[in-house]
Amino acid sequence: MSQVDGLLIDIDGVLSVSWVATAAHLRRHHPGAKCLLLNSGDLSEDMEGIDLVDHAYNGVVDVVVVGGAGLNFTHVELNRAFGHLLDGATFVAMHRNLCWRTASGMELDTGAYVAALEEASGLTPVVHGKPSEDFFATGVAELGLTANRVAMVGGDIENDVLAAQRCGLRGVLVRTGKFRPQALDRASGRPDHVVDSFAEVPELID
Repeated sequence: MSQVDGLLIDIDGVLSVSWVATAAHLRRHHPGAKCLLLNSGDLSEDMEGIDLVDHAYNGVVDVVVVGGAGLNFTHVELNRAFGHLLDGATFVAMHRNLCWRTASGMELDTGAYVAALEEASGLTPVVHGKPSEDFFATGVAELGLTANRVAMVGGDIENDVLAAQRCGLRGVLVRTGKFRPQALDRASGRPDHVVDSFAEVPELID
């Protein structure tokens, strides 16, 4: 794999690029909006200048933002988000990953909850993480490179690798994390490279 000067590497399911792209979208298209954020962890620093509210907020919510899944994705919080969507809130999601591997094994990720809210509300979310073109464009721009000089490395063949390849990046599928052989067999395309571990990636770009 020649002429690759930068890497986007996904190990845990969400890259910071997702937050950057989502925050930029909210500032540009929803300035001053009340944004209900469902996310595992504190993103207040990444969302500086955005009016974030939690599920206990009783006023009008303009935008529902679904971030990284975690233990706080309770029925109460998801149902509150669903209610705001029915009341007219815009639907924004950071990514569509369906699952990820944790120390306890495979767990549902954001995409599973996004799909449920999408089906129940009848609304299609604006997605700024994988597999959206905005996600990869933002990542490439942060590296200061062109797409053909960047490789996306990850264990999700559709959302990591093939989505990146459609955007002009090189794709490297790693057989670790949430990789499953059957996913490769039924994938919509073939990755540029397949490796057994992240340790093999530097050999591809030397």
